[in-house]
Amino acid sequence: MVVIVGFLAFVTDFGLAYTNKRAMQNGVDAAALAVAQKIAVDGDPTATCGELEARWEGDPEVIAIADKYFGHNHSTSGAAHSDPVLSCGNSATQLFVGVDAAQESTTFFGGIAGVDGISLAQSAKAVVAPAKTVIGLRPFAMCLGLAKTVIDEPTVNHMLLLEKTDFGCGGASGNWGMMDFDGDDKQLPEGANEALQWIKDGYNGPISIAPPIYIPGETGAPEPGKLEDAMNAMLDDEIVIPVYDLLSGNGSNAQFRVVGFLSIKVCGWKFNNTKKGPPPPPAGQGCFVSSQVPSPEPKDYLQVRYKGFVPIGDVSESCVFANAACDLGTRLYKLAE
Repeated sequence: MVVIVGFLAFVTDFGLAYTNKRAMQNGVDAAALAVAQKIAVDGDPTATCGELEARWEGDPEVIAIADKYFGHNHSTSGAAHSDPVLSCGNSATQLFVGVDAAQESTTFFGGIAGVDGISLAQSAKAVVAPAKTVIGLRPFAMCLGLAKTVIDEPTVNHMLLLEKTDFGCGGASGNWGMMDFDGDDKQLPEGANEALQWIKDGYNGPISIAPPIYIPGETGAPEPGKLEDAMNAMLDDEIVIPVYDLLSGNGSNAQFRVVGFLSIKVCGWKFNNTKKGPPPPPAGQGCFVSSQVPSPEPKDYLQVRYKGFVPIGDVSESCVFANAACDLGTRLYKLAE
């Protein structure tokens, strides 16, 4: 009877400890991944790994995110986690987010043998890295034929027309060259649609780069009256857009086949024949060139300048943050261990 009771005590105490350990692992996994996502989406797209580490290490918002997701994803009391620890690794190609947690698992029968608790410790690590999975894309699509011209002539500005036109990659009636990254058309708060939000801030979800990549088209134009601020927010900024080699279907069934990602600087814009952005900047500032606007002037366009291009097949795990040859400012985040 003594042996049986001792065995039951062992099973009860260590079974509870194992349950607490798994719950704590869920908590640190969620905390590390949430912090990595925050840095991937909101981190400076031109920052080096060291600069990202310095910016976000000890940041109150990062600590609060770790607290929130740790609390939501573990179900035991008495567990405590460390603040996220950031570190650059693999020759500065990856930024690691580490979160540790500890807990004393209470014993119900261990006290008989003088053991009042079982010490537990768990850790998790998430990683942020350039490219691989693309984050922060703007919803403008560029045909591969035009992209090749932009790449071949990097010192001049080019016109990206926002029209229902075949630019050499196929056409789709009812589509004006915009992409619907998440495949739905729901309205966002304040009445702005998704396309408007993505123009201003970029798409904050991940997109797999495993070919073939098909992204549906956006059928609706951004809401009039709110487009201007979003377009002006991009002026003189470097953004990343998908490049496609085939557009098929029509309306909401349009499909873009993506073959790479183009980094461009937005120099000017015009939409619905009304707005062209703010007044021309002083000489030597801004990159808009009026002489490079064709005549007659198109109704809807972006004037852009080339910064970089990464084909789907050339995305590299060895790309270092802020290397303009391969890092377009887009970030991957995933659980590492």
